[in-house]
Amino acid sequence: IEQKGEIPPELRERMGRRVYGCDACQQCCPWNRYARPTTIADYTPREALLSLSPEELEAMSEEEYLALFAGTAVKRAGLAGLQRTMRDLRNNFTLPIGTASTSSTVRRFIRPTTDDTTSEG
Repeated sequence: IEQKGEIPPELRERMGRRVYGCDACQQCCPWNRYARPTTIADYTPREALLSLSPEELEAMSEEEYLALFAGTAVKRAGLAGLQRTMRDLRNNFTLPIGTASTSSTVRRFIRPTTDDTTSEG
């Protein structure tokens, strides 16, 4: 997401299934072993985001993006970065953009992962 312009093909596969890199910090932080699920609504996933299809993420307008991510760090990365990353995910994993996908498809690609295909290094 921080990369301006296209991501070189040799780096795309290292992205794994991440749309944003926040999972890497969550996975390596030693304090997270003490973390418990929150009950504070402001810190839970927004249903509006989780219910989006990959097609909707790629076709999102600037206004929709700003409204959806208002008040979050994700907004700083920009719509172009999100759309580029979604294209790269589709190319990396043959994500069925343009087919009958559901919100579970988005959840599968944005959930935290621990497998070796998403590790840094």
